[in-house]
Amino acid sequence: MSDIVSFSSHGKIGLIAVNSPPVNALSHAVRKSSTAAPTPPRIVSKYDEEEQPLLLFHGEFESDIIARALVKRLSQKARIESADAWIERLDEIHSRSKVVTLARSAYCSGCPHNSSTTALPGSVVSAGIGCHTMAMWMNRNVVMGTHMGAEGAQ
Repeated sequence: MSDIVSFSSHGKIGLIAVNSPPVNALSHAVRKSSTAAPTPPRIVSKYDEEEQPLLLFHGEFESDIIARALVKRLSQKARIESADAWIERLDEIHSRSKVVTLARSAYCSGCPHNSSTTALPGSVVSAGIGCHTMAMWMNRNVVMGTHMGAEGAQ
């Protein structure tokens, strides 16, 4: 197949074949190819018939976002019980209460940073990067300010 997109019909079923084009070329090529069909199909790509986006144009596409969009679109023509059950399961999972636990920063048992990153009373010290950065979150009068290796040199 040399064309990016080709169209053929088999009885009442139309087949659009796409030969892996770059994403931006796909919409135009599908539309151009399908106009040659005896009964051109309605083509929906980024927006639906009411000019509402089918998927967001930003962020990332998690599988359940894509599944919801596909089920919504396909359900206009046929009911797919397994897809409906999957969406119900996703809804049940997302409705569960979320438990957020916050772990306190801590050095490993026996780590020399446990004592070496504790500032003397009334003083403020600078931390470098790496393990010393954790001391800034531990209420030890430690601030960020130097590169690795220069800790204590200010």
